[in-house]
Amino acid sequence: MRETEYLQTLHFNCLRLEDGSVVNMSLPIVLAIDDETKEAIGGYDSIGLVGPERDLVGILRRIEIYKHNKEERIARKWGTTAPGLPYVDVAKASAGDWLIGGDLEVLKPIKYNDGLDRYRLSPKQLRQEFDRRQADAVFAFQS
Repeated sequence: MRETEYLQTLHFNCLRLEDGSVVNMSLPIVLAIDDETKEAIGGYDSIGLVGPERDLVGILRRIEIYKHNKEERIARKWGTTAPGLPYVDVAKASAGDWLIGGDLEVLKPIKYNDGLDRYRLSPKQLRQEFDRRQADAVFAFQS
């Protein structure tokens, strides 16, 4: 997500698309990076994304890097910044100080070969499945 999309999601739990429509989005989809990665990216407009096997799986174009306000993100999404809670501690300790967004081009899906790959659907595949089931609401969680 670019910063404007991130802030919309963080503050309003939705995204207003270019055509004016609104999409529910209760959690921001972000990639946190550290100072070293930010410096390595430098002034590049696009970067390649590699999978677990070090193969090229995507390209992030028209990159935007912006400050990661961890405290605000944690407070708005989980309603607390109290130490000792698993996500709070992990987000504070391991998430980088910067977020990176842009236009994502997926070249191929990442395969983990863990028996669950067939359940990892692309957004397009998910929309097709929702249409097939005539779903008027979808509830999902990630564990």
